[in-house]
Amino acid sequence: MTTPRYPGTSLRDDLLALMEQAGNCDDSPEVVTATMEMARLHPDLYRTLTERFGTFVRAELDKLATRAADAGHAPLSEVELDVLCDTVVALLAHYAGPAGASIPRERLIGLVDHVLMVLLTGTRAAE
Repeated sequence: MTTPRYPGTSLRDDLLALMEQAGNCDDSPEVVTATMEMARLHPDLYRTLTERFGTFVRAELDKLATRAADAGHAPLSEVELDVLCDTVVALLAHYAGPAGASIPRERLIGLVDHVLMVLLTGTRAAE
């Protein structure tokens, strides 16, 4: 995956951009579905795909966590960053479902505002 196009307008907007890119399967839903079917049959492929996706999400969240700390929020420990990453990956997997459907933007906004910003900064996003 490539780095999302962060708008740079706010930490919240950049977190939303990450979630939109990571949760978007519109470009090639048939490829996502076929890949996930293959992964179900091949545990090594599943582990590889999961690790790569998790590594990408964690690296991007680390950048956002650093920005949050620079803005005056409490820095995240490695464990807290791992938990945030696990939460993002689990929520995306849950809402995308086994067919790899794209997650509606409204749902992503709710997740960012009421769950992920709380984990990242300790506060909800301004509505």
